[in-house]
Amino acid sequence: MVVAEVVGGVHRVERAYVDFHLVRDDGGHLLMVDTGLPATWALFGQALRELGHRPADIAA
Repeated sequence: MVVAEVVGGVHRVERAYVDFHLVRDDGGHLLMVDTGLPATWALFGQALRELGHRPADIAA
């Protein structure tokens, strides 16, 4: 598991010194905060899959 739920609907993805957050609203829309670095983009895809989403689900 690479995703930790910080608080309801807010998920933190972290590796070493790089992190980013995915925020899911009540309507199921996703907001990505800070895309991390290119080396962690595969981690981003893994996090989305763990949450049952795909890149097209990112609204902002």
